[in-house]
Amino acid sequence: MVTSEAIFDTRVDTKKLFVSVKTKFIPRSYKNREGLSLLYLHITGDQKRNRIPLDIYLPPEDFCTTLQRLKSTDQHSKDLNLIIDNLQSKITSIKTTYRLANKKLDVDSLTEEFINGIPRVNFFAFADWFLEKQKGQLAKGTYKKQKLTLQKMKRFREKIYFTEIDHKLILNLRQWMAKQGNQKTTIEGNISTFKKFLNAAKKQGILLPIEIDDIKVGNTTGNRTDLKASEVNRLFEYYKSSFIAPYNQLVLGYFLFSCFTGLRVSEVMSIERTQFDEGFFEYFEMKKNRMQRRNINASTRTLLQHCENLFVEKKDPIYMNRQIKVIANTCGISKKISFHVGRHTFATNFLRAGGDVVSLQNLLGHSSIKQTMIYVHIVESEVNEKVFIIDKLFN
Repeated sequence: MVTSEAIFDTRVDTKKLFVSVKTKFIPRSYKNREGLSLLYLHITGDQKRNRIPLDIYLPPEDFCTTLQRLKSTDQHSKDLNLIIDNLQSKITSIKTTYRLANKKLDVDSLTEEFINGIPRVNFFAFADWFLEKQKGQLAKGTYKKQKLTLQKMKRFREKIYFTEIDHKLILNLRQWMAKQGNQKTTIEGNISTFKKFLNAAKKQGILLPIEIDDIKVGNTTGNRTDLKASEVNRLFEYYKSSFIAPYNQLVLGYFLFSCFTGLRVSEVMSIERTQFDEGFFEYFEMKKNRMQRRNINASTRTLLQHCENLFVEKKDPIYMNRQIKVIANTCGISKKISFHVGRHTFATNFLRAGGDVVSLQNLLGHSSIKQTMIYVHIVESEVNEKVFIIDKLFN
């Protein structure tokens, strides 16, 4: 019987494109305090050998070098064997790719490809690799958002192996994010990103113990909380008052700026005070990755006049989200508020004031009118509710 490994290892053509390259998993002789040894991949050929540590620890006496697997049948051993299967699949994939591309494969090229090629064991290693690969194709804001999502998930678990991704792990991840104070829409958005990377892994031939279509993602848009004009005025008066603390005035200034312009927190934080001219200001639009110019309205001028550190001293978005809730509570506003509520507030109040949906689409930087129409439906539902006012005359 001729195995695929033998085909790759024994073929030598006249152009010397292929040499005999063999691979073998061998545990290190040294044991740590737990009695476990680090597993190495040995790559040999043409009188050369490279060793690659695999970040896999196992009891060396339980590892069969002939079968290249652990002999035990407990769940942990099965999981480790699945990881080794994935590594073996990675090696075969590399050899196949080189063979079909008629490229030279030797010990060094296989080592380089194995280390710096597609990560096939650790989910986070693959996700980081895939995100960097897509960096030039994604909008800057999308890239940053997905990068932050991965950083957040790494606080849940430093490593997640593909072989352990099942419905229980995803449930635990959801529960962990809820305990961190994430809103349901934020959690569902993070799970959607998680699912995206799983789909990418599947396309790269990585085996998964879960059907990706079985991972259900809930609503990621939420109720789009906004503030009425009277509530914004209440915050504005507090901003201009003499009893607001300087650090709260700074945070509130940035939030109100979003309420008056519709800009995202990343866009607001990209602005320097020197970018405000007599009649306009410039900002970096994250979604379209370009500088934009916007006229300065009277409300914005007042914000700048009352806080000289506005757009000079910047604040972390996480800190601002926390302080905005405190400020809203101080002003008697009980709604769940985050910085992004400022963007929703601008959109709804723009329409309430008689603005048109096409202009709003351009101001918000939406690529599709469907995104903007959500705010139209919100305002229309408010108007429809007013039909009940007539009941006051007859009851």
